[in-house]
Amino acid sequence: MPPALFLDVSSTARHRVQTGVQRVVRGLHGEIANRGGAGMGDGNPVRPVGWSNSFLSYCTLREEEYRNLVDPFGSRKKKGPSSRPDLLHNPYPWSKTFRWLFQALHRIAVPDRVGEGGWLLVPEIFQDKRIEYFAANLPLQRGKSAALYYDALAWSSPEFFLPGSNPRFTDYLAALARFDLVVSDSREAEAELIRFWEANDIAATRTCTLPLPMPLGNDEARPVPGEAAAAHARRRLLVVATLEPRKNHLRLLEACRLLWEQGHAFSLDLVGRSLGAGSAAVVAEIERLRAAGRPLTWHAHIDDAGLARAYAESSFTVFPSLREGFGLPILESLWHGRPCLCSAAGALGEVAEGGGCLTEGIEAANTASLAHGIERLLSDPALHARLFAEAAARPFRRWGDYARELTALLEQHR
Repeated sequence: MPPALFLDVSSTARHRVQTGVQRVVRGLHGEIANRGGAGMGDGNPVRPVGWSNSFLSYCTLREEEYRNLVDPFGSRKKKGPSSRPDLLHNPYPWSKTFRWLFQALHRIAVPDRVGEGGWLLVPEIFQDKRIEYFAANLPLQRGKSAALYYDALAWSSPEFFLPGSNPRFTDYLAALARFDLVVSDSREAEAELIRFWEANDIAATRTCTLPLPMPLGNDEARPVPGEAAAAHARRRLLVVATLEPRKNHLRLLEACRLLWEQGHAFSLDLVGRSLGAGSAAVVAEIERLRAAGRPLTWHAHIDDAGLARAYAESSFTVFPSLREGFGLPILESLWHGRPCLCSAAGALGEVAEGGGCLTEGIEAANTASLAHGIERLLSDPALHARLFAEAAARPFRRWGDYARELTALLEQHR
């Protein structure tokens, strides 16, 4: 039997959310599954697995978990879009018992099953008992292990996170050093992880950087520069970001309020889920502006087709985040040909440097700077057209490219 690729999809398979990480996991699984296991070479099987804290073991996915993995917006009785979609996966009181029984019968001893030439690939963030599991089982006696890693912001910038919201994040960063290979999505994030290991006297493992591909959904259509004038005329701003403090929505909303009061005509479309208490101030401001009659919409949960429409109907996007490990919404905006207003700091600059972004003079922590940048794009069609053309002309790594490059990285580290 050929060596297998065991793909850890634990969180993605159990929650109907579409954060950046979940979209990466779904895209990666879809690519390697559709290519017959191309993530480990043609013909080698890919095995999506989920972690069980109860049994300290990986398990086969249940039918509902597999549906969540491949089609999170598929038909579900009495289930629809929600600002807290993470609460929708457990509708019946007895479902936890059913899950426990299923896991008891479908445990997989991954360390014994990977085999020579096989891999365990973990593309999600984990803060559960996998930390102890990896400490006990990595490196594997046969086969290899790799993790996709996104950022260390909960360690380096704790002021952006609610106290207690990431109780084991530093343990997670330490556990990454047990893998044979850690693949980061940006040079900034990779360097930050190495700084964490050095600061805590942890022996570093091998690391590399592989930026994320496009598109994350099924929208293959690319724009043409001739569409710029019609897009600019819509005067519609789009912001795609979870409603959390570091995404900087409050300053953005204040900048828009100032421009509306100055007589600028435009609409604002927000896409991003609420995180409960961490989003309360932003949700309150959204409601206040809408009550005042401002042209503002908020989509807490949206599928890939809806997100593609939101990009297509926008004039440009704003990504006001203060800190990022990558900046996926910037890349997605450029894929759709929409100029993006953002900071050039850190990992954001890595994504923006290929063209299509307005970064000059943009300080995300400064409300006036955000307002001025928005005003420039609204009032200068030539600037908008130039950035639109730059975005439309940018080359992008595709999922097939990403799978092949990831395969090559894994092969190099056997």
